[in-house]
Amino acid sequence: MGFEIGAATALLVDHPVNAVNVPMERVIEAFEEVDGPDIDTLLHVGGSLGIVPLVQELEDKFGKPVLSVNAATYWYALRKMGINDPIPGFGKLLLETEIVE
Repeated sequence: MGFEIGAATALLVDHPVNAVNVPMERVIEAFEEVDGPDIDTLLHVGGSLGIVPLVQELEDKFGKPVLSVNAATYWYALRKMGINDPIPGFGKLLLETEIVE
């Protein structure tokens, strides 16, 4: 698909239900661990850890897009249903009003 993974880390949660116990400070630290000048987008994979309210803060901090699987899924479902309203405050993706295929 043309993507390269420049860095990766894991929060090492023993069970998905325990993801809610991960402090947001640790989430920010994990993004700091993988960020670098050669990284153009930060991606969070793991639906059990809800970081969507943190995405705008992360984008402001790192100066690059931050994609969350939960936000991307929600955005895509809305757009496929014809709901194209931007949703401010949750990062660049949720401001996009159209799917570009």
